[in-house]
Amino acid sequence: MGSTGSMLTGRADPVTRGRAKIIELTDRGLDAVIKGRRIFAEIEREWAEQIGPELMASFREAATRIAALEGVPTEGSARERRAAA
Repeated sequence: MGSTGSMLTGRADPVTRGRAKIIELTDRGLDAVIKGRRIFAEIEREWAEQIGPELMASFREAATRIAALEGVPTEGSARERRAAA
């Protein structure tokens, strides 16, 4: 981490006196996340046009539930963790 071209950077966490690291996105990493979200949003728009918004909403809810069952963090769970911090 921290090398040229890396998407993540790490630094010592002062609260733990360096025993833990704080991992953050670099500008390149943030750009990749933004690009990925735009691509996924376009795919979702295309699917919604094909199957309708109601079925798309049901699909999204089912995918979110399956992800939760598998222990995959979702956008909502990340938002909740940040709010609690």
